[in-house]
Amino acid sequence: MNLQASANSSVLTIGGAAGTDLDIPSGSTLALSGTTTNTNGLAYSGSGNVASIVGTLTLGTGAGSGTISYNCANAVTTVDGTLNVGTSTAGYSISNPSATVLLINGTFNFNSFTSSTIPLANYANASTININGLVALGITLSPSSIGNLVINSPGITAGNNLSLGNTSLTINGALTVTSTGSGSVAIGSAATVSVAGLTTISVGEFRLSSSTTSGGTLTATGGLTQNGGTITSATTSGTNTINIGNASTASNFNQTAGTITIGSSSANGLSLNLFGNFSQAAGATITETSTGTLRIQFQKQRVILFCSFMI
Repeated sequence: MNLQASANSSVLTIGGAAGTDLDIPSGSTLALSGTTTNTNGLAYSGSGNVASIVGTLTLGTGAGSGTISYNCANAVTTVDGTLNVGTSTAGYSISNPSATVLLINGTFNFNSFTSSTIPLANYANASTININGLVALGITLSPSSIGNLVINSPGITAGNNLSLGNTSLTINGALTVTSTGSGSVAIGSAATVSVAGLTTISVGEFRLSSSTTSGGTLTATGGLTQNGGTITSATTSGTNTINIGNASTASNFNQTAGTITIGSSSANGLSLNLFGNFSQAAGATITETSTGTLRIQFQKQRVILFCSFMI
């Protein structure tokens, strides 16, 4: 079902009694949209409202450019299905979010091509945030702890090195980078990122930090697999660290293609600390392009299948 603000901007306000006030069951879709610049939204009045999204809620469809909004106030919203936000022309807003009123157990698809925010919420370990819509503007990834994160934005144009605006992020599932278009993506400036599951870089450029003066830290507790693309950092003078596994988790580094390239003049330009096996295919590289130091430290005795370092 599509609720469209065609003649004027509008907001649908729900004020229910006991029970579930907004129910989108499995297999069903509720879409909010607007024509031209008309805005549209969904809100709640009173108190104690309950919204259950087991199917799909879409904030923004079609060619309208008005903002499509969802107001979390006065309700507890649980997303066990899919929440789609934004389009190529329309922005979206989720107001009054928090970890107590917005519970995301399913999938959050960020499709907006305009600058916006991924809201605070309680993201379950099994939930997934798909960042699909980046082109030329960075966004703000507000939560400090999420489930799985997939960066798949082939529309990023050349010269756009985008940031998700987060400096401390815990990913309780997996981190997967499948495309950054012709640009790059960093979690944030001097970001500290911890990933419990597998980190996979397949295509594009993933930056440890968006700062030119400070490096970043990636802790890939579940292992790091690079099948292509580039892992790098914007810093020309800071320290960058990649930890793979830890003292109690012997996770592996598997580089089948692609490159890790650091251009920092720091004495610790890149420290790669490995607690599992190191495997590098022919043609894959780890490179220091400046005057800094590249250190690969094997914390336990592990097998090196093939390695190619360029300093």
